[in-house]
Amino acid sequence: MVTAATVFRDYETDGVPSSDPHKPKKADIRQLLAGYEAVINAFLSDGGLIYTSKASLDADLAHGNHSSAWVIGDPVSANNGVYMKNGASGAGSWTRVADLPFSFIIASDAGAGTPNAIQATTSIPVSSSALIWTNIFEDNTASPVTISFNGGTPLTIKTNSGNDVTAGGLVAGMIVMGIVSGSTFRILNDQVSSAIVAAAEAAQAAAEAAAAAAQGVGVAVAVWDSGTTRTMIERARDTYCILDAPGSPDPTGNNDSTVGLLAMIAEGVRCEITKGDFVTLQPLLVKTPGQIIAGHGGGYGYSNFPNALKDYVGHSRIVAAGDAATKRVMTRRLMRSVVGDPNDAPMNAVLDVQADGVQINDLTVWLDCDYSDMSQSNLGANWDVGVVVGTRPGFKARNLQVLGYFRKYGLLFDVSDANGYPALLDYDGNPLDPSNPSLFNGGDGTTLFDPYIRGAKIGLGVVGGLNDADGNYLPFGGVLGADARGGSGFSDFNVFAGRLYGRDHHSGYRGADPNAVPLTQGGLLSEDDDDIYASLFIDGRCGNGGSTTHGIGCLRGMNFFNTRVSSMEKMRAYIRRADEVSFIGRAWSDTPTASPKNTAGATISSQDYVNSTYSSESEIRVISPGLSGRNV
Repeated sequence: MVTAATVFRDYETDGVPSSDPHKPKKADIRQLLAGYEAVINAFLSDGGLIYTSKASLDADLAHGNHSSAWVIGDPVSANNGVYMKNGASGAGSWTRVADLPFSFIIASDAGAGTPNAIQATTSIPVSSSALIWTNIFEDNTASPVTISFNGGTPLTIKTNSGNDVTAGGLVAGMIVMGIVSGSTFRILNDQVSSAIVAAAEAAQAAAEAAAAAAQGVGVAVAVWDSGTTRTMIERARDTYCILDAPGSPDPTGNNDSTVGLLAMIAEGVRCEITKGDFVTLQPLLVKTPGQIIAGHGGGYGYSNFPNALKDYVGHSRIVAAGDAATKRVMTRRLMRSVVGDPNDAPMNAVLDVQADGVQINDLTVWLDCDYSDMSQSNLGANWDVGVVVGTRPGFKARNLQVLGYFRKYGLLFDVSDANGYPALLDYDGNPLDPSNPSLFNGGDGTTLFDPYIRGAKIGLGVVGGLNDADGNYLPFGGVLGADARGGSGFSDFNVFAGRLYGRDHHSGYRGADPNAVPLTQGGLLSEDDDDIYASLFIDGRCGNGGSTTHGIGCLRGMNFFNTRVSSMEKMRAYIRRADEVSFIGRAWSDTPTASPKNTAGATISSQDYVNSTYSSESEIRVISPGLSGRNV
């Protein structure tokens, strides 16, 4: 004979969860209910004895053998059921033989319990043989959920699939039907679909998080404007965002981001500088060929002197701060023919590019300075160069802005190194890796789109060796041999729509006054290099050419298209020992100001030049309708 326990069992194979949930068959249910009906009919035919407690049943033995009776309402739930008399009338005992044969029992959840511990009441005792119907008073808020009937033991509610009800799976007004199965109440219907979806989404999120953890999630960082962590796989494959870098990079500019900037650039992939100011106290060495460093925009501001820098509003900026940044020898400009000759002075650069084909786009390199200090000596943080490219071809920049009082250059292209020389050292004293695709002795193919350079002693500089005569060269730590510095030269250099300015200090004082008064071409050419302040500076020989021709592959083939060269300093452009330098479009202007001063504080005119060119060994082609030609 079938029983409720078998018909409504949890699993297809009783007690084996892996056999899948059991779905009751209608034929089994009909057979079970037919058995109940037979018992009911037998009960009714025998007079229908009913007792409200088992104690009252046991006290009444005045019934014949095999008489039947029901106990309904006993406070002990297990005492309720169908009983059979054993023994003659007046003797024997009653034996429980079956649950009460109710097909359905209606329960009521009136809110006496809590959302997650339901208390329901029924008019007749519940049993594992009856299907119980109950309402839900309020939404559950946690999992699992229990239900107790008539104050009995709490039963854990399980869904039809055997799972705990998830939070929100039972909602107010919902009707559920189920059976008592051991310590659980197994409902035949399931929880609401929205809860199932929410649970599935939560499981998906957890799985994705676990997968990300397996890949190696980046160091957690504070979320600023849009920062999120990225996996190491993502970093290696595409872009390393500064907000993912270690050290909690701070785009407010209030805290040091040096660790993050160094780590990001060292990855060798595309580097993303988000909106904000990121402070560095140390030079950032770029050694990966083809690496791209990209910001979200340089910024804006076009005030005239003396407020041009003070009023500038940055967007994506690397801010150079501090006064003790590490320096290294980064050029071989000075001639060395004997051991006693000096090496070039060590310098530091915010971005030190020592690889071919590097690109810097939509970014500002900014020198920290307090512009409320009007002292002539106030130059801000102590840095020599904004960006340097060390004898490397193929450099590209778009919307690169180098702003601030850098002591040497804003943007420097060095053409004084050579393949085969002992490598220069990095900031940790280790040799720089010269293993790039090129021959490492020139800087051809450089292009600048929309550069804005302002505040440095020399805005844009292209420098090669200083000696004029053929000869030998003794590289630092090397052996005296033929001078090979910059042998491939620096050509195919194009600047489009540039803005090249001089230092133009906010105090109104020039950095240096002309040594030759009145100004003459010879006098200007005799100016000491350390005393030159200019928007544009091009000077140097390449390879082992003669003093007049400089050989094939010198500084040559440079084109400036619609580029402004402007300054109140003593020179706008200083071009010497270079060939084929062309300016196409209006180029020269002074820097408007009410009262520029010389170094002694006397008011001067920023148009106090008398020579249009000053280069005994240059070919300067100026193509510009209406260009006056003076004050170069």
